[in-house]
Amino acid sequence: TDGEAIKDVRENSKKATKVRIEVPWGHIAGKWWGPKDARPILCLHGWQDNIGTFDTLIPLLPQEFGYLAIDFPGHGFSSPYPPGMSYSAYDYIWLIYRIQEIYEWKKVSILAHSLGAILSFVYSGLFPEKVEFVIAMDALKPKIMPDIVDYIKTMLTGVALEDERNLIPKEPPSYNFDALVDRLYIGTYKSISKDYGPYILSRNVRKSTKYPDKYYFNRDGRLKYLMHLLISQESCLILARRIDFPYMYIRADQSIVKFWEEEKYLLEVIEEMKKCNPHFVMHQVPGRHHAIGGIWPADKEGTEIEVWRAVGVKNIALARRMATSVEPQTALTNGVPEREVEEFTFNVPWGNVAGKWWGPRNTRPIVCIHGWQDNAGSFDTLIPQLPTEYSYLALDLPGHGYSSRLPHGIFYSWLDISLCLRLLADQEKWDKISLLGHSMSSLIGFSYSSTFPDKVDLMIGIDALKPHVRPAEKYAPMIERGFEAFLKANQQNEEGSEPPSYTYDDILERLHKGTNGSVTKEACPYLLKRAIAKSKDDPEKYFYTRDNRLKGFNFVTLSQEIAIEMTKRIKCPYMFVKCTNSVYYEDKKYVDEIIEVFRENNPNFEYHTIQGKHHAHLNEPHKFTDILTAFIRKHRKP
Repeated sequence: TDGEAIKDVRENSKKATKVRIEVPWGHIAGKWWGPKDARPILCLHGWQDNIGTFDTLIPLLPQEFGYLAIDFPGHGFSSPYPPGMSYSAYDYIWLIYRIQEIYEWKKVSILAHSLGAILSFVYSGLFPEKVEFVIAMDALKPKIMPDIVDYIKTMLTGVALEDERNLIPKEPPSYNFDALVDRLYIGTYKSISKDYGPYILSRNVRKSTKYPDKYYFNRDGRLKYLMHLLISQESCLILARRIDFPYMYIRADQSIVKFWEEEKYLLEVIEEMKKCNPHFVMHQVPGRHHAIGGIWPADKEGTEIEVWRAVGVKNIALARRMATSVEPQTALTNGVPEREVEEFTFNVPWGNVAGKWWGPRNTRPIVCIHGWQDNAGSFDTLIPQLPTEYSYLALDLPGHGYSSRLPHGIFYSWLDISLCLRLLADQEKWDKISLLGHSMSSLIGFSYSSTFPDKVDLMIGIDALKPHVRPAEKYAPMIERGFEAFLKANQQNEEGSEPPSYTYDDILERLHKGTNGSVTKEACPYLLKRAIAKSKDDPEKYFYTRDNRLKGFNFVTLSQEIAIEMTKRIKCPYMFVKCTNSVYYEDKKYVDEIIEVFRENNPNFEYHTIQGKHHAHLNEPHKFTDILTAFIRKHRKP
């Protein structure tokens, strides 16, 4: 019976100790098998599975080692993410780093299946000095997605729908236990046999309150739209070359994984690892995708596992408590040209997004989104120069200006901004949105216009056109720097300590120099008004209130081929304005090629150059007045 099946699983689980690792949004649940006085092997499960996937495998492995299996966020007994957030594989990579930091392991040894194996590959390439060995079961590398635009669109719309469902206190569909086992069997393409389904279901279902003999899946529905790793083949090869420690890849011969991508990409990475890493070994075993993830009994004698004796472990150091976010205060500023403007906020599940609404409230505005670590003040001098018959809504993006920060422990990503735009349009009941973006947000506008071509009626991008193509050899170091910056800032946030403070003149000088003179000293007060607060320790000084985790912002990085296909999807009138005294952030040939694709496919595309630095729209807004006014009036009704 269903009860006996669950009971058998739980009896087997008694051999392990329950683990609870505190994180800012709740906790990570896990099970620790074996000795506690030595560093364990960290066990990572696959997408929408849980640690039950290891319940039959771990008892067959060498008992002199410990094994710590964790449920990823939103899976099993681990806490889901707060409302309004999407799940990202990048966050799961950070979770590995966090666990290693909490337990104070100098090295980590990993046994991983499916998604867990993919995460381990990227983690190993980013931080090879932190990894002792990896055993990767039936997945090796992130897959190359040819249909990335449709994928992103599906992900964004799907996660918004599931998030809305989560906010409604309604029980999901329920089934008797046998039906759940059948659904799991069919849903995994018969990879999880009916005999072993209860190992997953023991942490994946909850009894119905309506029907006592039925159960429903309790995993977070947003996981269906987890943002997987969008990494180019070139970057995968770079990561592979950085892995110089024992690495085993075990492949199931009847697995569906072979259909994830063209096999040439996988074989290329395998050959690269064989060539660069003398400790790389590969095995093929009979069975389906879960044959070596523990759901089918593993053959202890037939599966070669290279493990080194784990050394030393200190007592668990729990994650630091959440700190109250700093509340921005009004600071010194210069005046702005006269025009009707008022503060605006809209609700998001983690707090609110703030902004400034210029003009009448009874008309749909042009939404203005600023650059990285700026705020809505970026448009204080430009908007008064634009046609007065239109309204303009300048937003503070999450973690910037007066907008709420994301919860502790969560990466900032271009997807969060896209989700904010969608939430704003839905709350205001706009069928379409008009966008004006600077720098980072120009890239967001490009991606949003391509992902939702029928929901954008006008887009103006200033001094950035498209997601940048990064040289493959620079990708891993870039991600590593972002991780390190994020981890340091997240720790400071959790401690709740006040950031360094400066006199107003000093903080203005730091902003000016920090932008390489892009923001003139005369224009700095427009940004500082929403960026600083008075120090509690020294009332004569100020500190930055923006979230320092933004330094680890997860920028969108795509191949040129994908950018070309995205460009072809954009239907709305589109203007790109390049500042001549500003860098390109990538090889100029990539930008020139996209401009030509726009010209060939979009009759309403315009390209202009303006003499000035990156923040010319703030320093010298009059240079933009004529071209922006003509474009807006031509393509947008008031």
